[in-house]
Amino acid sequence: FPYTTLFRSPMFAYNHRTDNKSYRILTPQMPLVRNAAQDTFRMDDYPMGANAVVAVISYTGYDMEDAMIINKAAYDRGFGAGHVYTYTIVDLDKSAPKGSRFANPKGDGYVEHLGPDGLPEVGSKLQQGMALWRAVDPTTGKSKTGMVKSAEDIQVDQVRLMGDGPGKPLLRVGIKLRYDRRPIIGDKFSSRHGQKGVLSTLWPAHNMPFSENGIIPDVIINPNA
Repeated sequence: FPYTTLFRSPMFAYNHRTDNKSYRILTPQMPLVRNAAQDTFRMDDYPMGANAVVAVISYTGYDMEDAMIINKAAYDRGFGAGHVYTYTIVDLDKSAPKGSRFANPKGDGYVEHLGPDGLPEVGSKLQQGMALWRAVDPTTGKSKTGMVKSAEDIQVDQVRLMGDGPGKPLLRVGIKLRYDRRPIIGDKFSSRHGQKGVLSTLWPAHNMPFSENGIIPDVIINPNA
């Protein structure tokens, strides 16, 4: 059962980044095996992967070619769980009638889950069809509401105000959204050599192969992969 590191990410400063799409593993671990260069560059200070017990054998046919098998018990413990972050910019000059400002006054069109400023609260959970932001024209009272288009449930991770300076109206905001991600059948786990590693099935732990010492693998790949 050789050691391997999966689910690598190139980023350390998630809270300060505004990537349009990025993946973050939720259970990072320090590598069990490392070389001197990794100590020099303090790689252990920034764990980016998960230690996995991997069996390289032909088993059940579900690990043929570029497919692999994941132990369902490891999956239930959080193996491979992560978040996908997306970042969207709302520009009122482009998204709402001229003169509109972010606001959510009580009355017609009031959105209960948005704050008084017309923006979502950090940590709030949203679903498709719910309001993501609201803007109101103070002169006419007409409002414009931006809706969540994603079919998946999302959480608001950050709301960044992008004003032009003190005394200037707030016309742009950046909203960072977070999607929960668990491995599902059909997902690809691309490694450094480009082999896709498609998850073919979640195999019950009591049906997994085991070593003489009783070690059960987390991942099974085929020698022909």
